[in-house]
Amino acid sequence: MAWVYVHEYAKTADIKANQIPEILQQRLLSLRAYNNENIMLYAAIFQGEKNLIKGIEDFFENENISYLHIHNANQGCFNCSVERV
Repeated sequence: MAWVYVHEYAKTADIKANQIPEILQQRLLSLRAYNNENIMLYAAIFQGEKNLIKGIEDFFENENISYLHIHNANQGCFNCSVERV
């Protein structure tokens, strides 16, 4: 059984293209890359906004990568998806 916890007063973030949300900028994060068949092809750990941006750019250089997921590295909790624009 899996549990998902959502804050009662959670609000949808207004994130612009190429913007890293503040909550992710200083965390240790797992970046996971998937193809269009939803198969994970690569995963790596990144710390901080500059490293995360570089990781996103590097992963998307591979044309087989369709989208990315960002998870907290320590607990593994899902944070968000990253899509090509």
